[in-house]
Amino acid sequence: TNVTITANPAEITSDLTLDLNGYTITREVSNDSETKAYVFRPNGVNLTILDSSEAKTGTVKMVPKGVASFDGSKYVTAVYVAGAAGKFTLESGTLDNSAIITAYNSYRSGTVMLGNGTFEMNGGVIKGQKNTNTDTAKMTGSAIGALDNGKIIINGGKIYAWKDATPAETYA
Repeated sequence: TNVTITANPAEITSDLTLDLNGYTITREVSNDSETKAYVFRPNGVNLTILDSSEAKTGTVKMVPKGVASFDGSKYVTAVYVAGAAGKFTLESGTLDNSAIITAYNSYRSGTVMLGNGTFEMNGGVIKGQKNTNTDTAKMTGSAIGALDNGKIIINGGKIYAWKDATPAETYA
């Protein structure tokens, strides 16, 4: 069954493999009181997402609720990896943050964000968010971001980011 959530779920504190199996998890995000919005937050553990469905339509999606864009004090991300020992692996399925628009410098914006830890992409699709700030020094809407000592390994899959006013494929 497809699921819609409106608040951050609990941190993931033990290793977890999630098979989307063709279903969608939608996270509605408001601009009212949330400063950190996410669907998954593995803290020092391993999270693996895959989609075993034949059509490969399984998706984790962030969508705005009652707001056009977010300011730079927020971070809106599908997966936020916390803790140096944490690891997120995307095997298949889609992580979609493309409906999220940031209007200010938000270094914490991205579909996958690493506070530390490791992100490994072996397959699947990541759709990044858009930044409408016209100051090129502040245009930081992204698909993947690493803070501190985060490590990114890309072995396969597709990553889409915004170019001008439309999503564009940047890596394949």
